[in-house]
Amino acid sequence: MSKKETDSQTPINDCTEWLRKCAEIEGHDIVASNYEGLDKLPDTAKNQEMKEILRAALEETLREKG
Repeated sequence: MSKKETDSQTPINDCTEWLRKCAEIEGHDIVASNYEGLDKLPDTAKNQEMKEILRAALEETLREKG
C-alpha cells in the first residue's frame, strides 16, 4: 500500500501534480496580463532596455502558457 491514500483512491501525488499545474497556469495568466499592461507604457530612453526584456518575457510566458 502507498504511504498515503485518499478515500477516492486517488494518490496524493496525482492531486499534488494537478494543483501544481493549475497554479502554474494561473501564474502565467497573471504574469501575461501584468506584462501586457506594462507593455502599453510609452517607450522612453530610460525604459528602453526594460521594455525589451519585458517583451521577451511576455513572448516566453505566452509560449509556455499555450
